[in-house]
Amino acid sequence: MRSMINALLGYKSSIRKSLLLFFVLFALIPTIIITFIYSYFSTSYISKVTMELGVLMIDRVGSELESFFSTITRVGDIAAGNQRIQESLRVHYHDNIGDRYSKDIENDSELYFANYLQPEILGLNVLGDNGNEFKSHNRTFINQDHTKRYWYRKIRENDGYVWFPPHIGQYANISAGETVISCGRPVVDKATGAVTGVVLIDVREDVLRDIVSTQLGGSGYILILDERDNVIYSPFGLTGSLVNLSEIRGKNHRETMVTSIRMEGSSFPLEEKFITAFREIPQMGWKLMGVIPVRSVNRWNNFLTVLISLVFLVIISMAFYAAVSLSNKVTSPIRKLSLAMKQIEKGDLNVSLPEEGYEEVVELTESFNRMISEIQLLLQKIYEEHGKLRKAELKTLQAQINPHFLYNTLDSILWLNRDGMKDEVQTLVESLTAFFRIGISRGKDIITLREELEHVENYLKIQSIRYADKFDYSIEVDENLLDYRIPKLVLQPLVENAIYHGVKLVHRKGHIGITAETRNDTWKIFVTDTGKGMTPQTLEQLNCYLKGKTDVELNIFGVGNVNERLQIICGADAGLVYESEEERGTTVAVTLSRIERFREE
Repeated sequence: MRSMINALLGYKSSIRKSLLLFFVLFALIPTIIITFIYSYFSTSYISKVTMELGVLMIDRVGSELESFFSTITRVGDIAAGNQRIQESLRVHYHDNIGDRYSKDIENDSELYFANYLQPEILGLNVLGDNGNEFKSHNRTFINQDHTKRYWYRKIRENDGYVWFPPHIGQYANISAGETVISCGRPVVDKATGAVTGVVLIDVREDVLRDIVSTQLGGSGYILILDERDNVIYSPFGLTGSLVNLSEIRGKNHRETMVTSIRMEGSSFPLEEKFITAFREIPQMGWKLMGVIPVRSVNRWNNFLTVLISLVFLVIISMAFYAAVSLSNKVTSPIRKLSLAMKQIEKGDLNVSLPEEGYEEVVELTESFNRMISEIQLLLQKIYEEHGKLRKAELKTLQAQINPHFLYNTLDSILWLNRDGMKDEVQTLVESLTAFFRIGISRGKDIITLREELEHVENYLKIQSIRYADKFDYSIEVDENLLDYRIPKLVLQPLVENAIYHGVKLVHRKGHIGITAETRNDTWKIFVTDTGKGMTPQTLEQLNCYLKGKTDVELNIFGVGNVNERLQIICGADAGLVYESEEERGTTVAVTLSRIERFREE
């Protein structure tokens, strides 16, 4: 065998020719045979079994879900069209508790049919804009204004049924903390055509689990996804968003395909190959996704594994023999590469190998040198990406900024109400509502300056009522700047400091002013107060801390938090700078770079 190989290769030969000959003799031909066998047996079998199994099971589960939830919607339609209930939703009982209680009992009995028609319904509720509350069960309503809850508004503003994914506890009733699925529809008055309330139905999640618990192919399972590919339900508690399903949008729901399932930010599980089948549930806006691992339906896998293992043992033996024949010709350059790799393992990237030897070795050396250069560039990129990683801390930082004055504000509302000052109570409640609405900002981290100033003004309205004649305020900002974007919750902590550490500490009426200006590629917002001010030592320590010195002993968590968020979002040039004079007041300048106009996408 050795003499035959030497005769074929000749005395002088390139590594490329040698490897090519060995590859053809001992690798290529067996690999072609193995590939053919594997493709023939596995591909046809997997395609047939998974196509039939996946589509049939998904169709069956989808039909059961549609049938069950159609029953639920019929119950809701009956309740919404009930004549007595519609008449009660037109009436405002005000303080006539007796009439209202009598109507509650009468209309509750109108809804008892739900307990018998569909036992899986935990609760059928009819909630009116006039405050009336009717139910089909004996669970007490939660003491709240339902009309202000997000689910009530969402149902009322919709033409048909709105479905909510599984959640713990009922929206309108005091419950034992069980997991339920809720749906609802608006109640349309048959006489006037106006929406007078909503129907809210709570269903046990166990129903969903019982229907979806069907297994596909032994280890397969079914997921329920919403319109954004978020997992609403899975039999093993999987949550999150599936991020690689865009290729199925718009395709026929009966198609199946092999794909890798990945959760947002990670792989699930191990990028294994899956066969998936989909079916839409139009009435709910959800879709079923059947997931079958390829390995679970490939019954030829064991046979092919044994066969492939035997063939590869032969290939490895042949390759080892070939490697021994070539080792003397490649030992020297490979040893140099090995030594260079050990040097890299020790952390020394200042390695450059001379490009010499065989043609193939020269190409390998060039690739090695390019690899070192790319590693160095990659390390630099990692350092740059580290700065982006800090942005992930933003939500944690924002979560620490909570309006701790809520208790005092509510207490003020209570006392104003007792004194009969209804206008002030209305102003406080409206300002407090707007304050929290803008503070939440639908989960957005960046808002317009207009929204931020509205947020601060609501805060100032609340505080000016609480502290009466202690201070007044003004906001003077150019209209052209109101559409610029700014991280939310930047100005409110600064205004709060101006009140509690400024105007509140002086025996005269103070003033708080907010202005803004643009300079070149940056813009600034100024918060000024005529309060207590700071000593030069305190002012110096504060500005040093804001510039990054960590050895300053000051209790300035709020200010430091604002400064850090500005630098995370807007860059190192952004931040806070204070100017102050004792007994005269303080000014804080908020610098923001990267001027951008706010655009609604």
